[in-house]
Amino acid sequence: MWRFISGVILAPVFWGLLQFPGNLLLFNLYPEAANGSATPSSYLILALLFAFVYALFSGFCSAWVAATDPRKIGVAAGLLLLIVGIAVQLSFWELLPVWWHLIFLASIVPLTMLGARLKGAPASA
Repeated sequence: MWRFISGVILAPVFWGLLQFPGNLLLFNLYPEAANGSATPSSYLILALLFAFVYALFSGFCSAWVAATDPRKIGVAAGLLLLIVGIAVQLSFWELLPVWWHLIFLASIVPLTMLGARLKGAPASA
């Protein structure tokens, strides 16, 4: 049970481990987005693709920590990431188009579940 709880709680940490360098890369590629003056379409698409990778990675790592049914950990970790994601998106809702926020939020749970499934079920002892 503790491994499951740890896997769920660590999901946002795993996300952040990729997001920090990912955002640095994006802001270096698109300095106008970093200072809030413009948000090019190519930046928005690349940011979504990065977020998809973060969700997959978070689900995979959460399943690795939990060493339990990947469906259960994928759903639980995905829901926690969704709650965090909603809070973060609300804090800068005006900065990005609504379609971006909706795609981002709608992708979190399914991609986290897919990442957990990619890890697979634990080996039988």
